[in-house]
Amino acid sequence: MSFSEEVHRFGLDDGLVGVLALPDGAAPHRRGVIFLNAGVLHRVGPNRVHVKSARRLAAAGVPSLRFDFSGIGDSAVSADRSAFDDRSFNEVQAAIDLLRSQGRVEEVVLAGICSGAMAAMKAATREPRIVGAVLINPQFDEGSEEAAGAPSDERIPTELLADAVLAHFDELIRGGTKLLLVLSSPEAELDELSKILSDNLADLRRSGKLDCEIVSHSDHLFTSSGNQQKLLDALSGWVSPHDTQ
Repeated sequence: MSFSEEVHRFGLDDGLVGVLALPDGAAPHRRGVIFLNAGVLHRVGPNRVHVKSARRLAAAGVPSLRFDFSGIGDSAVSADRSAFDDRSFNEVQAAIDLLRSQGRVEEVVLAGICSGAMAAMKAATREPRIVGAVLINPQFDEGSEEAAGAPSDERIPTELLADAVLAHFDELIRGGTKLLLVLSSPEAELDELSKILSDNLADLRRSGKLDCEIVSHSDHLFTSSGNQQKLLDALSGWVSPHDTQ
């Protein structure tokens, strides 16, 4: 399917910049995808994986938006001086409004790598229009100190952090959010936290609302083209069927 891309300014004072990838054709789409920044990397994503993913989804009939949070990439520094979690959530809401109006979607799936995955998780607990999240190598220890019961200046024991993450997954699933967890394993062995999680995801996976993909021999940002292809296959294969349900 052919598609087009459009640059938009939106959000507070039109300070946010994003690119819509829209499939050609008049039919409205049930769901679309929004890609969130991985740390301070701008909207193209690590190794341009957001661009590649957006274009593959658009060719399959799924509209998407990749945008920069305020102060990152082409987006202006925001006049909103609230905490990042609150400001980024407001910006995700503005992105949803844009994708719904221009892409004519009813529901949204968020996708993020590393800290972007954490932003997706947090937003999904607060916004009912978010029906799914693709969590790619989430930075699980970010913002999890309170949930894990450890002071912010101390390292959280791995088992305690795993319990907090699993509880967060359970909260999202009980709220109806579908999840795809994608983990890379540089040496074909997961790190300790990911190993604990993968050993304890069976019950959540049986719910039918959490899927997990392991990309072996991949670094954190999927640098090699082969591993990028595996990531794109996992993302598009998971999102596209959900667009028709």
